[in-house]
Amino acid sequence: MRRFSMGCNMADTTIVLVTQQSLQSENLKNILMAETGMTIEILDAKKPISKERINAESILLVDLSVDISMDNIDIIKNRGDLRGTILLNLLEDLEPEELIKWPYIKGVFGAKDNIEKLCRGIEAIARGDNWLPRRLMMQLISYYEEKGGAKKEEPQLDIELTRREIQVLQFLKAGGSNMEIADSLFISEHTIKSHLYNIFRKIDVKNRTQATAWAKRNL
Repeated sequence: MRRFSMGCNMADTTIVLVTQQSLQSENLKNILMAETGMTIEILDAKKPISKERINAESILLVDLSVDISMDNIDIIKNRGDLRGTILLNLLEDLEPEELIKWPYIKGVFGAKDNIEKLCRGIEAIARGDNWLPRRLMMQLISYYEEKGGAKKEEPQLDIELTRREIQVLQFLKAGGSNMEIADSLFISEHTIKSHLYNIFRKIDVKNRTQATAWAKRNL
């Protein structure tokens, strides 16, 4: 049995699994607990979900293979105080127009993805990273650029940002990890970290979550 080595305390992290109560969901709960050491709670997707049922700093794992009411979706998709939202058991790729309806999404997993990949993604998200396929991230970048038009590529800002810093923010807005941004821009992760440090200072934020929110408002 494999436990993940992480910079954060796994035992202090809770996964809230939104699904239907069943033998399968109990089995998934037990596997995730054994593999990650995290606390796993199941919320029945058929019952009304209140904001109070989901503690801040949790990771929200939403099973899209079950029926979830629109009221419940409206509550869970707008929780910006969580470590992240993960969409699970996608039967087909999401279009960017669908993905942006989940503003705090950090990861997506298809119905054919295995448990090891899911656990690796949860590990990354618990560290503060994202787990979005590069292809999907690039589609999001293109979507934002096309929606905004040519002028959006170099927005008029009161804050003086370099073109590279704006590019990094665009990728951050689309959910890119440092490695994905570095690969896409053909620069090192160290350089990305330097850009992020300068960006945080210029836009007066403390972390990438706040920087992402700033980018969504301003770019």
